[in-house]
Amino acid sequence: MKRWAALFWCVTLIFAGAFPALADETGKEGLALDPRIFEYFEYETIVLVPYGEPSDENWRKLYLERAEKYEEFLKKYPDSPLMVEVKLRMAELYKDIEKEEVYPFRVEKHRCLVEHSNENGGTLEEREDCIRKFYKDIGRWRDPVYMKKAVALLLELVRDHGHTKRYNMEESRVGSFQWVDEEIGAKALYLLSKGTDPKNKEKILLLILREYKAGPKLLFEINEDLEKLQGAKSK
Repeated sequence: MKRWAALFWCVTLIFAGAFPALADETGKEGLALDPRIFEYFEYETIVLVPYGEPSDENWRKLYLERAEKYEEFLKKYPDSPLMVEVKLRMAELYKDIEKEEVYPFRVEKHRCLVEHSNENGGTLEEREDCIRKFYKDIGRWRDPVYMKKAVALLLELVRDHGHTKRYNMEESRVGSFQWVDEEIGAKALYLLSKGTDPKNKEKILLLILREYKAGPKLLFEINEDLEKLQGAKSK
């Protein structure tokens, strides 16, 4: 918590230095300061702050910590125009939260990879065996409790905010986020399509193209998935 707070204020100072008008209620040209500027900045910081040290593979813990930050944001700014985007990011995290029992297998995989590293005389085949064993051991790795939360949240977003515009980042830096010509429903449905059977996946993808606006990156992913489905049909 202390590290997060220190990092937040460090970035705040950088941000304020980049935008001197933040020190006053108006800029030098007399333009009124957007009262939500710090709210947007706080959200962008949550999105961009790294999850943890590169060696920390406890993704369940790291994802839950990030989800908690989003929950705190919604409590702090209950009427935020970013509310829908925050919920979308929370659902994306919930969908990929691992079961508690996965982490010990990650630790074992890391130990195995180090033991069979080039430095220790190991081979590529041995390292691949470490990874294959890991995936065999963890089986169905997603936490069903959080998966259920993710699905419920994504369905809520489609139902209540499907045509709301997204607030997305153009580059991985604070200040690069903007409202884009992509709708929440497009991304939420795309996330819901993951893991469904081919027939239903195709229906969902076609529904997105028919009813919602998808940005260039999402549109590319949708068309790529449709091509794969068509390829599988032709075999």
